[in-house]
Amino acid sequence: MPQTNFAANSRYYNAEVKKLKLDNGDEVAYLARREIPDPESLSTIGELDVLAGDRPDLMGFRAIGDPEQWWKIADANAVLDPTELTENVGGTVRITLPEGIATNAEDTFA
Repeated sequence: MPQTNFAANSRYYNAEVKKLKLDNGDEVAYLARREIPDPESLSTIGELDVLAGDRPDLMGFRAIGDPEQWWKIADANAVLDPTELTENVGGTVRITLPEGIATNAEDTFA
């Protein structure tokens, strides 16, 4: 698999690079579709309040300490459009561990 130049915190890090051969013989590289994990397979470690004026990047910073990690919150809440994370001001969104990492219920934060 060809390597990408995406940062390790990118949702496209380790993405499969595919090639499409055009009728004229040229090849075009593209990223394979990223499969969103089943939210039920992710271990919940807390919730985050949705504040007035929130943006997905601000939520990523508050919950994970990195604004570029907002996509992990989107995955945890089965959200394809990141603006859906901020639609319910006063509500909460789920915060989870990354896919493949499990926890005991006692190990959650408040």
